[in-house]
Amino acid sequence: MKSILSIIILLLLTGAYSQAQINSQNLDFEFEGIVLNGVLYLPDNLPPKEMVLIVRGSGKTDAVTQDWLIEIE
Repeated sequence: MKSILSIIILLLLTGAYSQAQINSQNLDFEFEGIVLNGVLYLPDNLPPKEMVLIVRGSGKTDAVTQDWLIEIE
């Protein structure tokens, strides 16, 4: 069931991404003295919609170049 739901979400996101022009911004969020950094992607030509997205353990990123860092040891 989880895999079917994941595939449906992925297909929906892929379709939305292919139709929209994307604007990216660096994002800093502070809560209780802890600062979280990330990159916020927003569509340029679509009206705003409500959404909450929580990503746990997404890995290391470089917010300056917006590239994934992969360590090979």
